[in-house]
Amino acid sequence: MFTILSGPFFIITVSRMITWKFFGVSIYVYWLIPAIVVIVLVYFFSRTDTPPVYHIGFACFSVIVSLILVRIVALEVLYVIYTVGTASQMSPTLINVTLQAWEGGIGSLIANVILAYRGYPRMSFAACYGGPLFSILF
Repeated sequence: MFTILSGPFFIITVSRMITWKFFGVSIYVYWLIPAIVVIVLVYFFSRTDTPPVYHIGFACFSVIVSLILVRIVALEVLYVIYTVGTASQMSPTLINVTLQAWEGGIGSLIANVILAYRGYPRMSFAACYGGPLFSILF
C-alpha cells in the first residue's frame, strides 16, 4: 500500500512535475485523493490469511514505479557526470566513451565478484579476460 502513495509522489517531485497545476490545483491533490481512496478500500476489504485478488496489480504497479525511479536516478547520475566533464573541459565524445566503458564493465564486475564469493575464483578470473575478448570477437 505504501507504493501507491509514495511512488507517484516521488516521481512527481523528482521529474520536475511539481509545478504543474490543473484548474489552479496542484497535481499532488489529483493523485492524493484516488490514492487515499484505494488505500482505505484495501485496508477495509483485505484479509491477512489469504492473498488479495488485486495483489498482482500492486506487484505490476510496484515494478512500473521501480523502473521509472531507476530511469530517473540513472539520468540524474548522467547529468552530474556530464556536468563534471564539462566543468573539467572534457570533450563530449570522451565523456560518452567513458560512460559506455563503465556501462559495459559494471555488469561484468558485479557478476565476477559474485562468482568469486560463491567459490569460483578461477572462473571469475577467466571471465575478466573472456568477457571482453568475446565482446570484441562476436
